[in-house]
Amino acid sequence: MSKQYNRAVVSAAMINTQGRYFSVKFKKKDGSDRQMTARIGVKKYLVGGKNTVAEYPQYITVYETKNVNGGGGYKNVNLDTVYEIKADGAVLVVDRSNEAA
Repeated sequence: MSKQYNRAVVSAAMINTQGRYFSVKFKKKDGSDRQMTARIGVKKYLVGGKNTVAEYPQYITVYETKNVNGGGGYKNVNLDTVYEIKADGAVLVVDRSNEAA
């Protein structure tokens, strides 16, 4: 069985990528699973505006590379729903054992 990590460790792993690509798997609001390849710290495509989730510590804003549907762009990831991250050659699985069913 792989080692499991808490949300703080996973968040730190995402931030410590320092602009390198990482992959994250999480549950969307509608309950479906989602995987994205993204980076943190991308500023190239900013056109003003405000980060509306900056004051919420459970969200992290990432820049998603183009996906199979041609999408991409700035996205918010809810750290409370992340269950796996692949970064810098490591796979971190989130410990969900103390969550309510």
